Amino acid sequence: MPKKCVKDAISMLPKNKKSKKNLKIAVLGLGFRGDVTDSRLSPTYAVAEEFLRYGKVVIHDPFIFEDPNLPKNTVLTSSLTESLKNADLVFISTEHKMYQKLKTSSFSKTKKPTLLFYGRNILDRTKIKNAHIQIIGMPFD
Repeated sequence: MPKKCVKDAISMLPKNKKSKKNLKIAVLGLGFRGDVTDSRLSPTYAVAEEFLRYGKVVIHDPFIFEDPNLPKNTVLTSSLTESLKNADLVFISTEHKMYQKLKTSSFSKTKKPTLLFYGRNILDRTKIKNAHIQIIGMPFD
């Protein structure tokens, strides 16, 4: 399933970004489920491995500060701002409660347009409506 999600996300990038191999991809969440420090069996490992084929992968997690099992060349940060800065694609991998609070201004430092892969059904739909954010994944009215 992670490979298909990555393929779907990459296929939705604008044509001028698809052919590049120097994308910045922000993956939000490393825990195997929301608000835990346990990353065993996390789909983020496979997601990060696939995204590395397309560029730099920065993983944000507010509960996990180091993980020797992450693929080489990924960056793990506790700074949400740093992970989102200049991101071409934002991929929500774990349903941490803090991600429920994301709103349009949270993406102000991402590249425009921003592609947000939304597969965890945790975002407040009234807080993220913007012409510069293209959302794919879960139904988002």
